[in-house]
Amino acid sequence: MYKKVFNLEQITPMWHFQGDDPNCCLRATEVKPKLDKFVIKSLGEDNIPADWWIDKEHNSALNYKMRISCDSARTRALPDVDQYGKNLYPIFFANMGGNQGQRKTLVMFSGVAMTITSMISGLLKYISAESFMDGFLAAHSFGARQDKGFGCFCRIGDNNSPVYLRPDNASYYFDVPVSFHGLSTNYVELFKYIHYFHKVIRSGVNESGCYVKSMMYFYAVSKRVVWDKPVIRRRFQENNDVYKFICGQPVNVRNVPEAIQHKDRSSYQRELMSEYSMNYNFDDDDTLFWLCRDILGLASSQEWRAYGDTITIQRSIDSEVADDGVMYAEARLRSPIDYHPVPNGSTIRVYLIVNELPIELYNERFAIKNKRGQIQDGFFLLDISNDYGDHVSVRNYMSYVYRNKKQILDQIGDRNNGKYRYIRNAFEENSGMRRL
Repeated sequence: MYKKVFNLEQITPMWHFQGDDPNCCLRATEVKPKLDKFVIKSLGEDNIPADWWIDKEHNSALNYKMRISCDSARTRALPDVDQYGKNLYPIFFANMGGNQGQRKTLVMFSGVAMTITSMISGLLKYISAESFMDGFLAAHSFGARQDKGFGCFCRIGDNNSPVYLRPDNASYYFDVPVSFHGLSTNYVELFKYIHYFHKVIRSGVNESGCYVKSMMYFYAVSKRVVWDKPVIRRRFQENNDVYKFICGQPVNVRNVPEAIQHKDRSSYQRELMSEYSMNYNFDDDDTLFWLCRDILGLASSQEWRAYGDTITIQRSIDSEVADDGVMYAEARLRSPIDYHPVPNGSTIRVYLIVNELPIELYNERFAIKNKRGQIQDGFFLLDISNDYGDHVSVRNYMSYVYRNKKQILDQIGDRNNGKYRYIRNAFEENSGMRRL
């Protein structure tokens, strides 16, 4: 039996299903399948020696064992809410209902040791190469919300120094001005930078005191692809008094919340007018529209509130029909962009790994409902065969974001307070988004 032990350092907190258990640890059942795939991809499945497989069927499992231990006495759970009960990590939202014993908890481990054993010396020698293990850890994260930078680890090398590497498959990065070696609140800051960067490139930011239009909107306009938000508004809000009031139409104000009545409606109206000025055929039932934002991630059932209504987006299956006319799939579309934070001197460098979605997903249909049970089917994820230049894809979109990041700064102007500082830092010329 051959054995190799790697000592690991945890870079970012990990959301763990059993974080409340003092004996919880990074799970080998999650790490080994990812390492198996990494080995197979690096060599090519046809080049894997026969005795490296765990059985003759070559079922993607390789013939070695993994055990991971940690110093449980130094395990600590970081708070996920502030003193007022507000979620400190807005990009994490999975703790809803269910068995409280299975709530995900934010955990930092210390003294992590990963032991790999195998009867196959060649296999263990290949996996145990320090450069290979470093590359694997740099390209992967673990636990829940790993695509947003949680659960990153690295190897501890010579002189007890951690080996911080950029992922080989990263395409872009931006620097976050918080120190890795400091209070746990630095992690809160780190993930707020990631959160607002992702919001800007996906849905935009429209929160109290902060409004930045999505870069996906400008990309859709450049490709002459229909942006889905005005279509959803028009289809579902025609009889919504709150929406009509904001648009300046006469309504019974008793149906409009008093807080809305006293708000300045000009900003809402400017946004609506800019979207409606485009040549969209909103009323043609045969027109197909594209869920541009959702190429960057879509929950199995995504829900958001708009003008007092609740809009739900779900994948639909045409071959099966439920009582409400549509059968919904439960599969979630994972974001194709992974954020991987790595300490970089006095800052943390956040690497962006850009993956492409499987091409068959682009033409899947989606159904959109409101709380009154009204259904609008016929939305697709995205058009990849438009007639206006290069096709729409995740990589092409991120290249557009990089080339046009000044649009974000132009929207912000000289504002650098509150949420604007996270956005400004991630897109500014000196330390903002850069290409590798």
